[in-house]
Amino acid sequence: NYFFIESRIERKIDDWKAFEYRLKPIKFISEAQKYIYDDDNFWFTKFENYILNQNVLKVGSGLGYLDNMIQFNCNEFKVIMEEGYDGTNLPFNNNEFDAVISSYMLHHAQNKNQVLSELKRVSNKVIIIEETHDNLKSYISNIFNCWNTNKKAMQKVRIRPFNYYSIIELKNSLSDLKIIVHESIKRGNYFVECYIAKHK
Repeated sequence: NYFFIESRIERKIDDWKAFEYRLKPIKFISEAQKYIYDDDNFWFTKFENYILNQNVLKVGSGLGYLDNMIQFNCNEFKVIMEEGYDGTNLPFNNNEFDAVISSYMLHHAQNKNQVLSELKRVSNKVIIIEETHDNLKSYISNIFNCWNTNKKAMQKVRIRPFNYYSIIELKNSLSDLKIIVHESIKRGNYFVECYIAKHK
């Protein structure tokens, strides 16, 4: 079964803090939406223990499925959409969050490296899920898969063809951090990578 959190109510029971969740079923209107949900859930299981009871920021929302999963685990949770800032500078203080999450977002940003730099600045820990490539065929697959999946899911996105990281480029972009977890999965001709990293 697939559910969205409709509301979360905090309750105090003696010295315990409890949360009451009210759920509503998710109605997928395409197979692509269910695919995105299942993919979000797959990657969520890789990092859920790293955000437990922490203050978390997520940049970009997509269809909201991953946001919904994160709410169950963290203490405080904020989501910022592209229209909520200038697309480059995040309106938060240095190290304001315990963790910041970017899921399939950087290749849609106006300036992926600047946004990545901002993710590092506002948080002690960075969680990145991103599609990557290792050759021209893989690079073309990145673009086509992103366009095709989002079109079928009826999700409007900007395709920025020159914004996709190569495997080496993404690794080098995180070289100033200590890598806690790295997982790479090949899907057809391209890759999806998950990095969990913190400041050295």
